[in-house]
Amino acid sequence: MKQRQSHIRGAFWMLIMTLFLGLSWWSCSAPEPGTEPTSEAVANADGGTNESSPEQTSPVPELRQGPLVDYVNPFIGTGGTGFGVGSSYPGAAAPFGMVKISPDTGSKERGLGFALCAGYAYSNTEILGFSHIHVHGTGVPDYGNLLFVPVTGDITEERIQEKGYRSPFRHETETAKPGYYSVTLDRWKVKAELTATVRTAHHRYTYPADTDKRQVLIRLDHALPGGDVTDAEVTVKNNQEVEGWLLSKGGLSKRHDGFKLYFVIRSKAPFESGTWNDGKLLPKETQQKGAKIGVWLTFPKGGEAVELQTGISFVSIEGARKNLQAEQKGWDFDGTRKATSDEWEKQLSVVRVAGGTTEQLRIFYTALYHVLQMPTILMDVDGSYRGLDEKVHKADGFVYYSDFSLWDTYRTQHPLLVLLYPKIQRDMVKSLLAMARDGGELPRWPIATGYSSTMVGASADIVIADTYIKGIKDFDVEAAYKAMRRQAMGPTPPGSLYGGRGHITDYMKHGFIPADNRSGSASVTMEYAYNDYAIAQLAQALGKTEDYNLFMKRSTNYKHLWDPQTKFFRAKMLDGTWLKDFDPLKWTKDYVEGTAWQYLFFVPHDVKGLSELFGGNEETIKKLTEFFEKAEIEQRQEDPVNLRSYYWHSNEPDLHAPSLFQLLGRPDLTQKWTRWAMKTQYKDAPDGLAGNDDAGTLSAWYVFNALGIYPIPSQDIYVLTSPIFTRAVITLDNLSFEVRADEASTDALYVDKVTFQNKPVTAGTIPHTQLVKDKALLHFRMKNQP
Repeated sequence: MKQRQSHIRGAFWMLIMTLFLGLSWWSCSAPEPGTEPTSEAVANADGGTNESSPEQTSPVPELRQGPLVDYVNPFIGTGGTGFGVGSSYPGAAAPFGMVKISPDTGSKERGLGFALCAGYAYSNTEILGFSHIHVHGTGVPDYGNLLFVPVTGDITEERIQEKGYRSPFRHETETAKPGYYSVTLDRWKVKAELTATVRTAHHRYTYPADTDKRQVLIRLDHALPGGDVTDAEVTVKNNQEVEGWLLSKGGLSKRHDGFKLYFVIRSKAPFESGTWNDGKLLPKETQQKGAKIGVWLTFPKGGEAVELQTGISFVSIEGARKNLQAEQKGWDFDGTRKATSDEWEKQLSVVRVAGGTTEQLRIFYTALYHVLQMPTILMDVDGSYRGLDEKVHKADGFVYYSDFSLWDTYRTQHPLLVLLYPKIQRDMVKSLLAMARDGGELPRWPIATGYSSTMVGASADIVIADTYIKGIKDFDVEAAYKAMRRQAMGPTPPGSLYGGRGHITDYMKHGFIPADNRSGSASVTMEYAYNDYAIAQLAQALGKTEDYNLFMKRSTNYKHLWDPQTKFFRAKMLDGTWLKDFDPLKWTKDYVEGTAWQYLFFVPHDVKGLSELFGGNEETIKKLTEFFEKAEIEQRQEDPVNLRSYYWHSNEPDLHAPSLFQLLGRPDLTQKWTRWAMKTQYKDAPDGLAGNDDAGTLSAWYVFNALGIYPIPSQDIYVLTSPIFTRAVITLDNLSFEVRADEASTDALYVDKVTFQNKPVTAGTIPHTQLVKDKALLHFRMKNQP
């Protein structure tokens, strides 16, 4: 009895002390919606140590051991149906590699055309061959060039046609790991193995021992659906080397008249060869030029496996040769495979975790692997790159990248690179500035060597501002600001390679883009408002007060589209009337890739202003809850097209929506709906992504929330969500910090309280510049009930 009374008294005084000190999570006051917390928002955030808090008695969870690459499943995202296609590829690549050597499958896929955006659909049963360059997770096909096909028997005019060489395959014979892919082509009984470095591919083909003629077809005219090779040239230099180039125009790159890909191919063993042009075999000719050309290589019966190495370049044949010589010193396939795997291990090891289920670990590390696919390193080993002006330049002191899917990646992927890979992110910003210098303007969706002008907004503004505000400042920020401001203050000059902010004059004059002038005007206006906010934040950081005030005022332009009757953002005509036939559940010309519901909460930079439109936090929370509850019902309904009307995780405009509850004062609902999305939108399977990964955007969302934080780009904060691992240690070059959540589990998804450096967090956010410090500890205490 005394012992029980003692426990009661102890519990009573613990309760009093908890209330007095404000340690309870529920007593923590959220910041004003849409505002950034000051440094005082985290009590003594720079003080203390990373030791456990006084009430913590559980041991520090041990980090997972063993190779992290073993948790990566490259087949995640290669399947799905309708809008639920992940558009991943399973082939071999180095982090951000120029070469992404991967199988391209047959074109039998039914349904939407972007089933083969990365060349491979898990549901297909035939492989066409192995092409050297791919994009990851996009909604438009591109690349898929320079196809190799191992075959047997005589070369005939029928053999060089698609139906003459494509082969059935079985998933049981496939293996995919970071930096390695293999499969057996059943028609030819050939085992194909692929590995890669940044700029080269190494093929190893093992033929049946009794095969009389071992052949390899090299097709220069191959491109993914919607693409076309319009010109090419190939030369067989000798009996062990082939070189050439091709001009390809894919679904994105044709919008800037395509790109040239240069290559050099060398063979470990001598070969005999022949060429073809427009379907006609030319066995004695060693050089061809045209749109439909190719080469075949013939190897004699027996002997060791056929090995070929390819170096590529977007600059020149000589650049391809230098890349090959620098990255392939000999013929050590297994050594190259190991070196690339080791590089993946190094990059993945930036985050080591404890706890979690096996499925969560595989989803997490595959997501991190997918984050590191794009943008693409586009410079040669000597720093040469072809700029957006189609001239050759030299990257001085940085790595040059292209293939920026900025409308998608500014939301999660680039902020994650800021957090985990700051040097890589700095070089990506320098690449954007190089594009502005070479091409005249900051890009929106550059691919290969040109502007594609795909999507809307000025997303580079957000990427650059977010990078600088979070402490990565080793780039010409004044040049960046000048380029951002120039696009924001008027149209680009006549003859510009890129159109900049379309209809910017209307936007500046009216505060919105009239629906009379373009479709998607509501979405574009809202994007521009967020872009203006990013410029304002950078202006403030640079001491440009007048510009700060100007762009902060413009960042509220989204309010011009608020319809108080329907309580939705709507497209407005020049005369002030609303666009007719409004239906908040349908895709209409008011919006870009979304419904009125999906754009209803797209004001991540001004949550306070959004809340005021609804009539306060309570009404906003009610509407946001309805948004998710109806999405949950919709999620349970089978729909092979995977098109959603409410919260739609497979598209970008509402990805931040679960985090808004926290900023509105309901952290429990952020925790609930974040975990719901993680559970229902991701799995360890080919259809394990809710839709196009969009260059790692969906994957980065998962990584952030698995760590228990979520970004608001252009603000120096992370919203606190619901970590799934009991411990995560992030190790950068000169520091290491960690996130702990000892009780985290599938059931324990709610946060009881949070401390930082042993002090209570008094807001639902944590500043980036405080979190990323050596020995910093962000500590969650989890429980099963809200």
